Amino acid sequence: MEWQPFAAQVMRLVEATDYLGSPLSANDKAAIEAVMKETDLQSAGEKVQAILDPHCLFGVEINPEMRVKVAQGPAKPELIEQGWRQFLVKVQNDSARLPSCAP
Repeated sequence: MEWQPFAAQVMRLVEATDYLGSPLSANDKAAIEAVMKETDLQSAGEKVQAILDPHCLFGVEINPEMRVKVAQGPAKPELIEQGWRQFLVKVQNDSARLPSCAP
């Protein structure tokens, strides 16, 4: 994982949750900000994922053979009557191949 694009996406995610009206908790935001200042990038990436994982409704894993597994995440699938809920979906792509798109 390259740190700079990952960190930029994490910050976009935090901004998007704020904008959409379901912000992360103040504790989660503070923890993310603290992790962004760390110098051990491998550890920092794992810590960010640990902070965000509880918000994941599903986890999608793509293995090297391009087989896909989906598992329920730790977020509770509770809906709000006549309201809005947002969840995260975690995708772990261990495949080295990228699908090609036909023109």
